[in-house]
Amino acid sequence: MAIVFDKPNRIIEIEAPATEVTIQELLYAIRGYENTIPGMDIAKIADASGKEDLGGGVLVGITLKLFNWKLKFSDRPGPTWIVCNVTGGNLVAVDGTGTFVNPIEPSSFVTVTKTSSASATIAELQIINLQYLIESLRGTHKATGNVYYWNPVGGDDAAAGTKPTTARKTFASAQGLCTDYNNDVIMGVAAADAVETLSTEKMTITVPNLRVRGTGNNFVIRPVGSSGSMCWIGVPNVEIESMVFDGIQMSASQYGHDHPYSTNAVGVVNADNVQLKNITGKNIPGTP
Repeated sequence: MAIVFDKPNRIIEIEAPATEVTIQELLYAIRGYENTIPGMDIAKIADASGKEDLGGGVLVGITLKLFNWKLKFSDRPGPTWIVCNVTGGNLVAVDGTGTFVNPIEPSSFVTVTKTSSASATIAELQIINLQYLIESLRGTHKATGNVYYWNPVGGDDAAAGTKPTTARKTFASAQGLCTDYNNDVIMGVAAADAVETLSTEKMTITVPNLRVRGTGNNFVIRPVGSSGSMCWIGVPNVEIESMVFDGIQMSASQYGHDHPYSTNAVGVVNADNVQLKNITGKNIPGTP
């Protein structure tokens, strides 16, 4: 098995045809690569901890923490998807600011699973594994980046936005957490004890490759104001799913339906590969 270090892009690549790597193998390879670099040419790539003896022959699993590096399995030609595995411990990563990020760099026609190692008392669910497995079932617009949460009723724009309980209140604030072309997803959070989760904000999507997913017919976008699109998309590779656009509180357009400023649920301009799924539009104001 060949492990190659792409220094400019900070990628550790497991070359084909290998489909599995252990945390211990990664650690050996990283330390070996670091020893070949003269002086302080690059910062430390990773830290490792674990293997403490808990007694009875039980050891704490290794945790490998990458510093602004990611792991990638080589791209495959397709069309068959290949499942690759990271085993024998826990793999995490932080970016240059110390924020935890997905440690896996996406590959063409590759699905990556990570099998965690745990102490005798705690087993941590690997949400990243589940996310990749679920998204691999989607034909297009896979959300393999970071996940952020948006609750128009109970959210707080000062919150972290990284869990349903710390959701942002406005779409604009949640979108501000996302990165261009990273395949990030904003998940709508249904308000507790409410018939509908209502947002009165117009949505303007400015992040390419963003996915926005509501919770179904109870997640309602009902802007207040003048005519125009309730959701405006001007960047490529966007997906919007499972929400209702209700124009009952918008004024009728002074333009015809074919005009770019006509009142509508979703407006798309100069944006390729946009996908709308399970979207309902109602009460769209008429035009003269």
